[in-house]
Amino acid sequence: MAEQHRDDDYPEILPEDSRTDYALEAAAAAISLLPGLGGAIASVLSGWSVDRKRERVREVLSSLALRLANLQSDVANEYVRTDEFEDLLDEALRRVAAERHESKRRLYREFLVSAINAPGPYDEQLRILRTLEQLQAAHITLIRAILQEPDPKHVDGIAGSFEATLKRRMPSFSQEQIGDLVRQLNDLRITQLNPVGMMTARGAEDLRAVVQPFGKRFVEYILAADREPMDDRKGRR
Repeated sequence: MAEQHRDDDYPEILPEDSRTDYALEAAAAAISLLPGLGGAIASVLSGWSVDRKRERVREVLSSLALRLANLQSDVANEYVRTDEFEDLLDEALRRVAAERHESKRRLYREFLVSAINAPGPYDEQLRILRTLEQLQAAHITLIRAILQEPDPKHVDGIAGSFEATLKRRMPSFSQEQIGDLVRQLNDLRITQLNPVGMMTARGAEDLRAVVQPFGKRFVEYILAADREPMDDRKGRR
C-alpha cells in the first residue's frame, strides 16, 4: 500500500489555492521557450498559493522567460531536466516568494539565468544561493558604490581613504553603518576591504580591486540585473 503523507509532513511555503493554479500554469508555459524548464517549474510550484507571494514568483518567471528568449542550447535543455536543477530552482523560488525587495528578486532571476546558461558544481551553486539570501538591499547599495568608476574630480588630492570615498558615494548612510556593512561583506567573502586605511587619493577612489573571486559572481548578477530590470513594478510587494 502506498505510503500516506499528512499535510504537515512537509513545511508548506504557501497554502493550496486552486483559484491561482491556472496563473501558475500560464507562467510555466511562458518558460517553455526552453524545453524542459516548464516541467521543472510546474513540479516545484505545485500547491503554492497566496496571491502576493505567488505574484513575486510570477514576476520573476515572466522576466526569466524574456531573458531566456534567445537561448538555444542543447546543454541547457538537458540540464533543466535534471533533479539537480530542479532542487536549485526550488531553493531559488522559495526565496523569491519570501523576498520583499525587487532588487533582490532580480538577483535570484540572474542566478537562474546563470545556472541555466553555465551550469556549475551543485555545491558551489547552492553556496551562491545561500549567500544571496543573506544579502540585504543595503549590501547591494554598497556593492554598487564599490563598483563605481573613479571620479576624476577626486583623484588629485594628497591622501584619501576607502571610508571617505564610500561615505561620499553613500551619503544617506552613516560611517558606522558603512563600516558594519563592509564587515558583513568581508565575512561573506565577497570583499576584502579595510575602509579606514589611508592611501593616495587616486588609490582611495578606485575600490573595484577589493572584490574577491567569489564576490565577482555577485557583481555579475548585480550588473546584469541593473541592465535588465524586471518590469515597471516599483518598490516592495
